Amino acid sequence: MKLYKKDRRQVEKELLCGEGIYRKRRGLIDNSCSIGFFAKHANNPDITYAVTTGHCYTNSGSNIFYYFPWGDRPDDTLLGLMVTHRVKDYDYGLIELKRRGIRPLPMIRNTGANEYKQLQIRDIKPVSNHGAHLCKSAHTTHATCGYVKAFDGIFINSESFETEMIITDIVGDHGDSGGTAYYYYENLLSVNLSGIYTGGNKGIGSVLPLQIILDETEIVPMLVNG
Repeated sequence: MKLYKKDRRQVEKELLCGEGIYRKRRGLIDNSCSIGFFAKHANNPDITYAVTTGHCYTNSGSNIFYYFPWGDRPDDTLLGLMVTHRVKDYDYGLIELKRRGIRPLPMIRNTGANEYKQLQIRDIKPVSNHGAHLCKSAHTTHATCGYVKAFDGIFINSESFETEMIITDIVGDHGDSGGTAYYYYENLLSVNLSGIYTGGNKGIGSVLPLQIILDETEIVPMLVNG
């Protein structure tokens, strides 16, 4: 029995912010998105969520999500069920993670960089200046950066009408929805969590500010040393 318990700890799969997730339909990928950040329930720290976009939810199928690594085949690792979602005005969703077999980390995947391939989420200070540098990490286009063009913007797509958005020129593509929005501070290893990337087209990328998600839900973001 002791050996069995030790083996179970060793096979825990570490999950990073910016990684891909997907739903299944008849054994195939039905839709893919990205993880923005991990959070604990404010009143029950035993409950952990992966935060992504609400338009990853479907009204006509399963909303159980699985792990989709960067640059690899879909992984059958079960993550959990999306228990909360919203697309009107604000586009966010909460996936309640199963307790065993996975280990969510407050780190952002940055594999394409020559160094600092995992970025530490140290704080949650909002970006507040026009022209500020802002980045996202997500499944399809990985880590890309741009600049803030506007605040309190409106972003319209086929799935939602979003308000109070941060409008940027960050490049993204299908499957990036929900990815981590962040900016660097102090050094190139530490970052501030700013929100989630909700989508984009023609050189425009929208970010839902973190504070809106926190005001709408009972969650506390996971931070390094937090």
